[in-house]
Amino acid sequence: MIFIVVLFIASALKPAEGLAQIIAGGIDHSLIICDDGTLMGWGSNYFGELGDNSTLRKTEAVPVQLVTNAKAVAAGQYFSLALVEGGTLWAWGAGGYGQLGVGTQVFGIDTPSHVVALDGVTAITANFDTWLALREDSTVWGCGYSGAVLGGMDPWYAAPVQISGVSGVIALAIGYGFALVVKHDGTVWSWGANGLGELGIGTASNEAEYSPVQVIGADDVVAVDAGYAHSLALKSDGTVWAWGLNSYGQLGNGTDTSSYVPVQVTGLTDVVAIQAGFMFSMALKSDGTLWTWGWNVSGQLGDGTFTERHVPAQVSSLVGLIAIAAGGSHGLAVDANGVAWAWGKNWEGAVGNGTLIDSNAPSAVIGACNVAAMHTPHKAESGQFTATPDPTHGPVTIAHPAGSGVIEVRDLMGQCVQRSTTNGVAFSTDLSAQPNGIYLVNAIINGARYAVRVVKE
Repeated sequence: MIFIVVLFIASALKPAEGLAQIIAGGIDHSLIICDDGTLMGWGSNYFGELGDNSTLRKTEAVPVQLVTNAKAVAAGQYFSLALVEGGTLWAWGAGGYGQLGVGTQVFGIDTPSHVVALDGVTAITANFDTWLALREDSTVWGCGYSGAVLGGMDPWYAAPVQISGVSGVIALAIGYGFALVVKHDGTVWSWGANGLGELGIGTASNEAEYSPVQVIGADDVVAVDAGYAHSLALKSDGTVWAWGLNSYGQLGNGTDTSSYVPVQVTGLTDVVAIQAGFMFSMALKSDGTLWTWGWNVSGQLGDGTFTERHVPAQVSSLVGLIAIAAGGSHGLAVDANGVAWAWGKNWEGAVGNGTLIDSNAPSAVIGACNVAAMHTPHKAESGQFTATPDPTHGPVTIAHPAGSGVIEVRDLMGQCVQRSTTNGVAFSTDLSAQPNGIYLVNAIINGARYAVRVVKE
């Protein structure tokens, strides 16, 4: 929950990881990255989590001050986080548990503050009063309320600390008192609270896990997300798997029975992005459609009803989507035209429709900027657009459909590290001079867009 990573399927066997988290939902507030790299926010603002130099809630989008060249956003309960070009972090809002990373507890900061103790960041995730960050060396760092997530004996950390025993990470997520990471080999590891089976290790226990443990049966995974006490995983074949609490059908397997090991979400294929809200779940398919399931008391499923669903159902009013995000009990999406949409719980204005009334159907956010553009790759057939070897220590060959075009290699910050033309059926490049991490190869060949992820280690 509370963050968004966009994924695009480039082949049936190898999804390509997106470059940015362009939209995020907190418990009762929302954030977007505008196409000029600035931010806007709306919703609750008790502690300045909208970053607009005030503590007044907003029912329409307002500019966030100071942040420019933003590449990713994340939102916790009453605080916000932005990753900017160059790998540095900015934080604002509530800081009572040290989650702003300024070295001490603060009541709140209503304009963004630079987190000076951490750089080289490539991805971020936040939930409630804690955040985690992935660095370019594939290590994970965190800040805020500790519990078992930050692995220490202190109740809170006001400066980033490294999570011990976690390395080789390509994706991460944080839930309520627990965390998940995906490693280079596609396995999923979890740690923290496990009272409701949210760690996916076959048991539930009131004793937290302070060291990462491997999730049973979760392999070939490319993305994860976490809600209050349930977890989601997206596999490279486009299927979605879930585990943990299932009181409202948030696991999507047709029951309300919790599961301590991953179970497949019913009927979902060709999924490219996942999100877990407080007690509900979301999936974006490669055709740009949105599917939701779970708790729906506030209309957070966006299907025009307030009826909980135990299997995914399409949100028919939205098409052509490129990004999704789940807040506590509200949903968010961005379409290919850069329009931001929202629905669900609206007590503090998180839907951005000018009211404080819950909405069970999506509406365009009032006053929102055009959201940062993201190119939607063409969905290639298996084998048409591939990277070999993957992972690589440097040299890599990109096989592509016959034709001519332009190929770019970008890092997770969205910075272009290589650009060239191609004419034929393959393109060769060398990442030896680049830092270890994930790279996205984008191509336009014969007018069609393609993308594939490659890991350099």
